[in-house]
Amino acid sequence: MSVAEDGEWAYRALRHGVAIAFVPEAAVSHLGWRDLGERLGQYQLYARSHAAFFGKYLRRGDLFIALRTIVHLARSSLRWVRGIVRHDEEVAANGKAYVTQLAPGLIAGLRSRARPPSL
Repeated sequence: MSVAEDGEWAYRALRHGVAIAFVPEAAVSHLGWRDLGERLGQYQLYARSHAAFFGKYLRRGDLFIALRTIVHLARSSLRWVRGIVRHDEEVAANGKAYVTQLAPGLIAGLRSRARPPSL
C-alpha cells in the first residue's frame, strides 16, 4: 500500500509546470482517532512509502531527489534524537520510523516498475 500519493502527485505536477499555490487560509483538520500504537505503525507505513517515492525517482537519476533523500535522512535523525532528549515518545517514534524505513522503502522504489498515471 502506498500512502505518499499527495507528495508524489505534487512533485509530478511541479515537474510538469503546474503551479501550486500556498493558501494559508485553507486548513485541513484530521481527527486523531488512532491510539499511540496505531500511530506508530502508521508512521512506519508513511515512512516506507515516502522512501519508495524517493527510490522511484532515484532509479530515474533525479539528482534533486538524491539531495532531498540526504536532507530527509538528516532531518529524520534529528527528530529522533530531539524526541529522545525531550522525552517525547511520539516525536522520537516518528523520527525513528523515517530513519529505519528509509532503506527498505528506497529498495522497494528502486525495484518498482510502476508508472504513475498521467496528470
